[in-house]
Amino acid sequence: MKEKQFHKWTELREKGKTKYVWIYGVIFWGIPVAILSEILVQLLDGNYSFGFLYNNDFYYKFLGRLIIFSIAGIFYGLSSWKSNEKKWNVEKYKYSKKKRKD
Repeated sequence: MKEKQFHKWTELREKGKTKYVWIYGVIFWGIPVAILSEILVQLLDGNYSFGFLYNNDFYYKFLGRLIIFSIAGIFYGLSSWKSNEKKWNVEKYKYSKKKRKD
């Protein structure tokens, strides 16, 4: 973790784990992945027009994807939080050790 990343994570972690998980896990990961997966499924099914939007079944399937990928986004956010915390704690230790030497 570079110094700039260290300071950015310090600011992000102050906002809290719950907010981080919702923003970076659900909003920035879960929802976009659900949308992209639905686009990919429609293209692979040969739906190159927007006619599928008039099909009620489409909305139920998309809502299911949205729920599943949002839940997965929570796990992604928690995993990302844990990883960043681990890196941050290592850097925090290095910085505190460095300051003691000075």
